[in-house]
Amino acid sequence: MRQLPIVLGLTIGALLAPAPVYAQFNRPPDIWNLELGAEAASIPRLDYQDYACGTNGGPPARPLSSFADFLTCQPEPDGLREVQFGYDDEQEYVARAYEIEAWIERLSGTRPFGAPSIVSALFDPAGVLRGLRIVTDNRVSDVQRAAAHTYRYQYKNRFGLEGWACIETPPDDARQPVGDAFVDERCTKSMDGLNLRVVARYYRRPGESTIDPVAGRVTTGLFESSARLEVYQDPYRPAD
Repeated sequence: MRQLPIVLGLTIGALLAPAPVYAQFNRPPDIWNLELGAEAASIPRLDYQDYACGTNGGPPARPLSSFADFLTCQPEPDGLREVQFGYDDEQEYVARAYEIEAWIERLSGTRPFGAPSIVSALFDPAGVLRGLRIVTDNRVSDVQRAAAHTYRYQYKNRFGLEGWACIETPPDDARQPVGDAFVDERCTKSMDGLNLRVVARYYRRPGESTIDPVAGRVTTGLFESSARLEVYQDPYRPAD
């Protein structure tokens, strides 16, 4: 009987122990914590990581120490400079240490709307944040990349599904369906001093096919699938 309090104590302790662990998890700042009109130097450097000059949604170029280094990057045609960044992963590693799968999933990687993505901030010559850019990352599995174009719906929904003007380009000799599916869509919208663009693509280019005609094997990666969201503050607008 003397062991009963000990057993009960251990049991209660085991039940209560996870509480402070779970309590410490908060989502790190994401791209939506950046306010258009803010100055680069005012954004806390430690809120994000992996700063680099951007390449219009492509791989990172010159590494940077913070957004404040934006002038190191080459300007785009409209004069804005793209700084690519990643979400802070400190809490992800804490979740992995505790093997808490649900929080690992929530905290892992730079994944706006749940899609592995390349995210960037666009600064004018005075260092004012004038734009945000999200491009689905193609450095993922074929299954993930095949779904990339579907994120156009989440992008639009973020700013309301009404009021988008969309142009859908049909297939041609340079772009053919993947099976029965084909997407080549460009949508724009202006609201509350913002100019928005969503671009989505899902198709095959010449020479791309499901089966390699020479080897007779199933191919991997031979299709285009992507989604892009750009948000600009007046007077800046997405490029044509």
